[in-house]
Amino acid sequence: MILSEIDEMIENNEIKEFGTFDVMYKGKPSKIRVQAEIHIEDEDKELVLYMYSTKKLVDVIEKEMLKVEEQREF
Repeated sequence: MILSEIDEMIENNEIKEFGTFDVMYKGKPSKIRVQAEIHIEDEDKELVLYMYSTKKLVDVIEKEMLKVEEQREF
């Protein structure tokens, strides 16, 4: 769902709100609000994700996303 909506974003600097999602973090209910911003240059599309939640949960997500980014660079 989110990926198909991102694919449909075609305007430079377009921001899309995906909503607030209920998640469990360390056995406790929490919420994450997700937005995406698209930057387009020529035919290249760059995606910036914004996640709003508790600092601890955002830090964990950011750490995991950086691991994935590092793995993709090799």
